[in-house]
Amino acid sequence: MQYIEFLGIPGSGKTTVMQKTLVALQAEKKPVFSTPDVRKIAMRHTLQRQSGFWWQLAKITALVGESRVLSLLWEKTRSAYMIRFMHAYPRLSRQVIECTEHVHPPDWIPRDVVCGENLLKWLLGGVASCYQAAYQILASGDIFLMEEGFCQYAYYLLAFYQGSFDEQRLESYLDLIPKLDLLVALLPPPEECEKRMHSRSKGVASQILTPLSVEQRLNILRHRTRVNQKITAYMEKHHVPVVRLENTDYQTTHVILARHLKSFCSAQSSV
Repeated sequence: MQYIEFLGIPGSGKTTVMQKTLVALQAEKKPVFSTPDVRKIAMRHTLQRQSGFWWQLAKITALVGESRVLSLLWEKTRSAYMIRFMHAYPRLSRQVIECTEHVHPPDWIPRDVVCGENLLKWLLGGVASCYQAAYQILASGDIFLMEEGFCQYAYYLLAFYQGSFDEQRLESYLDLIPKLDLLVALLPPPEECEKRMHSRSKGVASQILTPLSVEQRLNILRHRTRVNQKITAYMEKHHVPVVRLENTDYQTTHVILARHLKSFCSAQSSV
């Protein structure tokens, strides 16, 4: 499996770039899968393997409303993938759990949104379980795209460790995560991202930041950008191919992204 992650602050265009990457790789005739794709495949495999009345009923129901049924099945069975991931990455799992036990977000963040329990659920129950499912299901030449991956969650996990961002833990965390084959790092000016974010109010981070003043939002986005730059520099230092997208112009971004993806596909074909 070839693994690609996307990294960017709210308003940086991460979702759009991920979708463009998906389309570009499909145009190159590459077998490429997103997070929803992997979840659906994993649950189809589960349905095919299981027997018994309730599983047969689930199979019949899936014929009518497959998406909903598979989503419910994923919520019930993803723990098996999470446990396998924790077994494969014990040191990373321990660090994640330890960090979530010492989360102290500032007062402007709702406690019912960003708390240790939710971070644990998002990272191990979400990111890790989906990565493990992809690792088990996809073939060696398949490409897995993760929009909200381990790099993206580095900030969420470490920004509020004992009330402040833990710089020293960042590198040790990155040392432990699964190896990336490509990082797409969106690093446009925070000022441009703030304008976009404020105009759309999409996602949990945007909803949390919207009630703040413009200056407060900018300070947070600038800090997140510095963290993302450190993550990007770490990956480059460790010879992970990186696509840096520092412009908010979609046409410029498209040209840069297309060029790098062609190089990525050529490199994978020669392996």
